[in-house]
Amino acid sequence: DSVIFIAVVEPTKSIRMRDYYWELDSTRMGSEFSFKTAIKEPGHHIIQFVLLDRFGDTLSDTLHLWISSPPILDNVHFIPINKAQGVDPGCRRTIKRNAIDSDPNSQISYHFSIYDNESLYVDTILHQPYFEYFKTLPLSRKIYWDVKAYDEFSMVAKNAIHSTFYTQGIQ
Repeated sequence: DSVIFIAVVEPTKSIRMRDYYWELDSTRMGSEFSFKTAIKEPGHHIIQFVLLDRFGDTLSDTLHLWISSPPILDNVHFIPINKAQGVDPGCRRTIKRNAIDSDPNSQISYHFSIYDNESLYVDTILHQPYFEYFKTLPLSRKIYWDVKAYDEFSMVAKNAIHSTFYTQGIQ
């Protein structure tokens, strides 16, 4: 996402400007009254508009900005384990995973899908770290499932879960 910074200096006629610029975390970013930038690093950032008048006096205004960190999806501990075999295709299955976010007030959502080489069975957005599937799956089939986590600011977890399980054969 982009952020647009706009500075308004009043009264403009009484202040004779020699220089003006924007700083982001003490690094000069722009030399206009307005500029657009993207802040990709999560954490605390300090944005400052600096104006030097003809007498060498410095006028400045500071803004503190906090950028959310993406959620962290646990791609090691999940159920069913990768390549699980003998999963009953006719009973209820619960698929569990977990993600954490450094912002405790941020809601995590999960893009979740179940599919095989022939069909897409589930493609949905969830707000809880599990999914219960009640429908029957095909016999003797390799089933794929994927999960991607993101927060309410559309920050996507760097890792995703790409896993499989195998349904039982003859019932």
